[in-house]
Amino acid sequence: MKIILLKDVAKVGRRYEVKELADGYARNFIIARGLGMMADQKNLKKLEELKKKVGVTKQPEGVLLAKQLEGLKGLKVHLKSKANPEGHLFAGIHPDQIAKQLQIEQGINFPPESIILDKAIKSVGEHSVKIKIADQVGQFSLVVEAL
Repeated sequence: MKIILLKDVAKVGRRYEVKELADGYARNFIIARGLGMMADQKNLKKLEELKKKVGVTKQPEGVLLAKQLEGLKGLKVHLKSKANPEGHLFAGIHPDQIAKQLQIEQGINFPPESIILDKAIKSVGEHSVKIKIADQVGQFSLVVEAL
């Protein structure tokens, strides 16, 4: 069954994409929770109109984010977390925590989905963090300190 996603759905797709899903999953999960709608002719026309509206408003935002990516070179962001005496964190660092700390320290607002971690951050020290917006990638250092 073809579905138009109305919201980002993990491991399925992003907003406004048309996806082919199993009938049961589409009806019982995606449509039932308001995450998508059936992809018929009427809804596909609505989708094109929505994409035009959203495309016009998102384009300037994307340009601003791309400019902010350039300013990330050499940037060090500090984050404190609970750790044991050996330097292992009790809880791993997630992209939403990194995005929040970037906002607090630097005033830069990136969506958590754009933050790419090479590996899970589970130790104290300096880690490399990548941010991908469209086809551009920026990188900065995250310094994790123990509380």
